[in-house]
Amino acid sequence: MKIKILKSCSGLNFSFIAGETADVDAALGKDLVKAGYAEEIKAASKKDTKSKAGDSADDA
Repeated sequence: MKIKILKSCSGLNFSFIAGETADVDAALGKDLVKAGYAEEIKAASKKDTKSKAGDSADDA
């Protein structure tokens, strides 16, 4: 699970600074999101990425 840290926090096996992104296991990620320390970063699908690239080429 990829997350963005909103508030600096640490535990026995981790330490994060506000603003950083991290790839963590699902359990830790869900706990940090639920507690308000992080937000989940949703991965863009390949289809979305291709359409965005195509849109910018059309604008040129």
